[in-house]
Amino acid sequence: MALFIFLLKDITLNTFTKGELLEMSLFMDVMNGNTTEINTDKIVTESTDDIVSDDELVTEAVYPDALPYMETRISRVTLPKGKPDGYGNLCFLYTNNTNESIQIMNNKINFVNANKYFFYFYNMIYRGKLYNKAYRFRLYNERKALYKQINTQVKHIKPFLKLAITPKDSRNMYYDLSKYIEIFNSICTKLIPIKMIEIYWNYIKAILFADNLKGYSNKFVLLNIENFRLYDTLKENLSNPVFLLYYTMYRKPELLKDIDIDYYLYCNNRCLRVNPSHTDKKTYIRFRTEMKRLYSYAKTPHTNTDEILNEEIIERDEAKEEIVTNITSNINITNVISAPTTVSTKEELEKTKKDLNNSSTSNNLNHDNKKETFVIKPRLSQKSVISSPILTNHIRNKIMQKATNVQNQVISKANELKVNTPENKDKINTIIQKKVEEDIDKDKELLSQIYDNTVADLVPKSAASTARDRELQKAQENIKIGNLTIKEIEKMQTSHIPIPPKDVSTSVRTTNKEMTKLTFHNFEKTYNDTLMNKDLVNTILSLNDKSIPMYVRDIRIKDTSDELNYKDTYTILLEDANRKRHTINVDIPKFIEDRFLYLGGSKKLIKKQNLLYPVVKTDSDIVQITTNYNKMFIQRVGTKSIASIERLKIALKKSDEFKSDFKFGNTLSANNNYITTIEYDELSRFITEFKSGKTHLFFSQIEAEASAKEKDISIPKGHMFIGYNNNNKPIFINTTTQKTDEKKSIVDIILESVNSELLDAYNSAKSPKRLMYAKVKVMDQFVSVGLLLGFWEGLSAILKKGKVKYRLEDKKPEIGTNESVLKFSDCYLVYESNVGIDLLLNGFGFIDLSKYTITQMDERETYMDYLIKVYGKSTIANALLNAYEFTIDPITKEVLEDMNLPTDLVELIIYAVSLLADSQYTPEINQGLSRIRCNEIIPAILYDCIAKKYILYRNSNGRKPFSVPKDCVIKSLLAVKTVEDYSTLNPVLEMEMIHGISSKGFRGANLDDSYTMAKRTYDKTNIGVISPSTSPDGSVGVNKTLTLNPSITSLRGYVDLKNNKLGELHDINLFSPGELSIPLCATNDDATRLGHAIKQSKHVIPVKNSSPVLISNGFEEVCRFDLSSDFVVNADMNGKVVEYDDATKIMIVEYKDGSHKAINLGKTIVKNGGGGFFLSNQLITPYKVGDTFKKDDVLAYHKDFFTNDRFNNCRMNMGTLTKVAIMSTYNTYQDATMITEKLSEEAATEMCFLRQVSIGKNSNVEYMVKVGDEIKVGDSLIQFDTSYEDNSLNALLANLGDDEKENVLEGSKNDIHSKYSGIIEDIKIYSTVDLDEMSPSLKSIVSAYYNKINKKKRLLEKYDPESKNSIVKCGLLMNETTHKIEPNKFGVIKGQKIEDGVMIEFYIKHSEPLEIGSKIANFTALKNTIGEIIPAGYEPWSDFRPNEEISTIIASNSILKRMTPSILLTALGNKCVIELKNRLKEIYNEK
Repeated sequence: MALFIFLLKDITLNTFTKGELLEMSLFMDVMNGNTTEINTDKIVTESTDDIVSDDELVTEAVYPDALPYMETRISRVTLPKGKPDGYGNLCFLYTNNTNESIQIMNNKINFVNANKYFFYFYNMIYRGKLYNKAYRFRLYNERKALYKQINTQVKHIKPFLKLAITPKDSRNMYYDLSKYIEIFNSICTKLIPIKMIEIYWNYIKAILFADNLKGYSNKFVLLNIENFRLYDTLKENLSNPVFLLYYTMYRKPELLKDIDIDYYLYCNNRCLRVNPSHTDKKTYIRFRTEMKRLYSYAKTPHTNTDEILNEEIIERDEAKEEIVTNITSNINITNVISAPTTVSTKEELEKTKKDLNNSSTSNNLNHDNKKETFVIKPRLSQKSVISSPILTNHIRNKIMQKATNVQNQVISKANELKVNTPENKDKINTIIQKKVEEDIDKDKELLSQIYDNTVADLVPKSAASTARDRELQKAQENIKIGNLTIKEIEKMQTSHIPIPPKDVSTSVRTTNKEMTKLTFHNFEKTYNDTLMNKDLVNTILSLNDKSIPMYVRDIRIKDTSDELNYKDTYTILLEDANRKRHTINVDIPKFIEDRFLYLGGSKKLIKKQNLLYPVVKTDSDIVQITTNYNKMFIQRVGTKSIASIERLKIALKKSDEFKSDFKFGNTLSANNNYITTIEYDELSRFITEFKSGKTHLFFSQIEAEASAKEKDISIPKGHMFIGYNNNNKPIFINTTTQKTDEKKSIVDIILESVNSELLDAYNSAKSPKRLMYAKVKVMDQFVSVGLLLGFWEGLSAILKKGKVKYRLEDKKPEIGTNESVLKFSDCYLVYESNVGIDLLLNGFGFIDLSKYTITQMDERETYMDYLIKVYGKSTIANALLNAYEFTIDPITKEVLEDMNLPTDLVELIIYAVSLLADSQYTPEINQGLSRIRCNEIIPAILYDCIAKKYILYRNSNGRKPFSVPKDCVIKSLLAVKTVEDYSTLNPVLEMEMIHGISSKGFRGANLDDSYTMAKRTYDKTNIGVISPSTSPDGSVGVNKTLTLNPSITSLRGYVDLKNNKLGELHDINLFSPGELSIPLCATNDDATRLGHAIKQSKHVIPVKNSSPVLISNGFEEVCRFDLSSDFVVNADMNGKVVEYDDATKIMIVEYKDGSHKAINLGKTIVKNGGGGFFLSNQLITPYKVGDTFKKDDVLAYHKDFFTNDRFNNCRMNMGTLTKVAIMSTYNTYQDATMITEKLSEEAATEMCFLRQVSIGKNSNVEYMVKVGDEIKVGDSLIQFDTSYEDNSLNALLANLGDDEKENVLEGSKNDIHSKYSGIIEDIKIYSTVDLDEMSPSLKSIVSAYYNKINKKKRLLEKYDPESKNSIVKCGLLMNETTHKIEPNKFGVIKGQKIEDGVMIEFYIKHSEPLEIGSKIANFTALKNTIGEIIPAGYEPWSDFRPNEEISTIIASNSILKRMTPSILLTALGNKCVIELKNRLKEIYNEK
């Protein structure tokens, strides 16, 4: 039988036990002079449990009590086990939020739990008093959701409901302090520092030493300093517990005497053990040293730690804080410019009333004749200006700056007069405060700015300003980008741009016609040609409608590529509404062959991203909003449900006689498989059936469905059947409106059927204060949706955009069965209730509405107290306004329009909330929830960069210049997880990379923990889009692969789902390139083995004698049209070969349109990513100068990976075709096999090994090998002397004879030898100095190298004169340097330290046949290790054809164990083809 054999290259990694690594660590301690006593009891001994797992790298294992106090150590700490194991330890997690706590519990770097901590506790009830403010929180739902999250995201950890009071219950546990810390920071951060630390330590002591924790014998606090950065001011640093501890040690060490508990501070593998109770007056000095040392290893260390921790600086900051606190508490701003007053005439009042009536009418409200209270907006008073939290923060910053200036002046004068003594401290501070107050009273500009910031949105623009805006907006339409104006680009309709198929039917010979028309081939090219500029332009034009509009005056694009980056620089000239002009310079990467980027000196590929649509419901109670600016999670929460249901529950509790009509129980879980409504679900939680008179309602859909079937009731589409009314007619609920077609809710139907007493009880029942509501996660915190939208646009906008039917009452109203009410200080708002509206408006229960008029609900100030309480800082207002302004980006807006969804953010969120009105949802892995994008992330990143910088500009009210960092897009792009280094190892790897897809990436799901089992599965909607196989490792289900031709219908990546249209699918729609490259495997082998087969195909390296497959689906023939020019070059159109330069190995072809393309036929060195060696790729061509060709003809192809003949066209090779025997012998034990010497040679591969040599600029080179030289191990590559700085000495040496030179240079020679035998395949040179600075001999070598490159450039520029300043010439990437290059900041080029000199790279090609220990793969995932090589003359053979050797053996039981039956089918099929050929040859010869 005949099979293809692949050669694989692996890297073997050593693993160590924890005990071995600890011993090594202790040995290194001794070697480094650390003589700490070794506690042998603490050494973790080796056992079978100590083997290091794949996801855990152990460097050192000690327990915390082995750490010395107040000494930063490099240790890998294991949390204490307890006595007995698993008992007695309580680990307090000091974090900012629960996500940080989860990260610590999942931490594998330090303070690991060693499987001795299985429990986690998060308190539910928080109550007490801080300073003068009481607090009380009951977080039942939050804890429930968190515990659910813990179960899915933290392995082996179980949430716990109570703490241990007795030792027998004291199982090792994590105790989360994040909520306690949040509460303290929200209340006490505005206090003066001394007062704050007093309250803090009393507060924290009560938590750490609470009575209900007495069961734990060992308690300690764990704190990752990466979560707490250092800032520039004392006030900011007091939110950092490490600094707070230091500050207390310095200012009030006595506060720590009772805090007898160990704090473990760590940063990666650096640890510090501190016990606050050990503090004396000098401790802070030592702690400061260790604190600076520990923070120096942080990812973002503060550059000025010494100043931050300096005692004098701290005392000055204390004084400033006290002064500012005193001033801001008594500030007088009567000199502020008067705000324009609101007209309050009778006519204006009537107009306002009329407007409200019209608004109500437009919402189809039914008004009665009762008196209504209407209010208008009050004028902007001085009081409202002062009380604005946003402005208070602004004022504080201004005053702080003034205090700093005055303090410096006064202290300087005091020092001069020698009166700056401790006893005069209070007098000096009093003088400073008085002078600051005087300074403020004189500062009219400061007061004016406060006014300007407050009323900026209220002041209308002048007619002249508006006219200028219109003029700029009109002018920007005529700016040209490429060949189109901005106006023409804006008119471009994405939905009207088709993706043309690549039709190669006339250029290939495969019988599989589906292979000849591939749409996906042009997906990226069409986007680049049509939409890329549109998206970039729209990103810039989005500034037109911001709070301070900006208009484009011009856009200039220039190719600014260098040897390391292929890019354009966009220079964007802007003018804002204040008539200020701004310039943005930003680099935008360019594409090579419409697919590849060249950045940072390497080729990169943007992986496809499966991005959720802008609004998607991903769980029964969660909706996600995903845009290019941020992600929002909107969640339905609440222990109480809908108001009408809660009132019904209250009525039922009043008397048992009402309950006879109801059967109670819970059928919610039984209804999971049915489409229902929230009201029905909530009722089914406690009612199974209702029967009164003829009205009969089922709250089990199983029973309802059975009843409908029994009575032959047809259920209308989009409705659910729930029972019968008093007329014995079926009742249907519309699952969209959640009511009957007569607009009745289920509670309405129940109330119509009960006696009057129950109805009276219902009407008299009050709704609970806290009902089911919607919250949204913005800026890493959940906030009430209603209150957030109110802050953004006000209550009136919510009522209007939510189409709420309401009326206003001035007295306590009587409300209907389906109504709810909001009580304000001046009126009641009664609104028609439904689930969606309730979820919005119930969130207003977080503030006391009775304190505000209904008009104040349209003022942002009303919502600030709540937002400060949630976020802990008043500056959050700016961040929330930024989210409001930038969340909807141009691309997202276009997608929303295509989906017929709102493009207004408030309306979009209201729509998202409406999706929470039922519990039905589609799993996130459903392909119908996502679109596929790729190069689109570049304009998306540009939008994000512009938005972030615009925020700073807007916060300055337009005073600061607007700009973005020039490299911001490229820098952000390189950080995206879907941007990968491109590898030219083999064609299958490239094809799989091109078709790779992941949900990670820009604005994607980037946390590994978020990929649960459910999210890694293969959904039926993936059929026709994503291939069934995935990587069989930790990335299973995370990194997936698109099929060869996925059903993408739009450049925005919309997908036509085919799971219900299977008849329309073909192999190109079902399988990935890797699967199609090994025919029969995907349809016959085990799924896991198929994944292994694809993975090993990506590691195949070229061999000496390889062939295409014999059993073909056509992929090996058409794949060339999807590959890069690294493997094959196809003709873009008809043309001819016009030149071939033998010296540079470049062939030039000319197309019929006059354009030219260059093809490099020389040897190209490429790296095998991670394999430790390089490959020499070379293309060959069947053409010579003067030959003509047609479109899609192959112009050049890789000599090892492709075979081109006149009968079968150009086809991809898959390995060495050889004869095999399927049997078991002595040498097929486990994975072993034997091969013949012939196969060993045929499957030989040529690998290149690199030797880098650094030479000083003044070195004299006596000898250097040349490209093509054959060398052996130990032969010289280059000989040179040591670099001398004296140029005159180098000139002398150049003129000396050989004998004299030898005497002078004796003892200074360097002779670099080769470690490999082979041929010098290539030599590359990099210099950090100019030619004129080099020694003559070195200059001669480097000049020759430069001349060779310049010759290539001149040839290419001859046919592409416009590419003079570009690194891509005639379509060929020319990244070889011909001038000095700058090393990075560490003086390194390509991994080598080079100061003033030259680095020379020698690439030595070495041929390596298969040998004992080599690994081969038998076509599919059946891997063998070679255990024996049979020498020539001793090969096995068969009786059938004794003249043909059997080159290898496959054990039959290996096929069974690995579940790879395709080997048998492939081998038998190949044998039939080969024997048919042999028989035909015999027949021909006979005749």
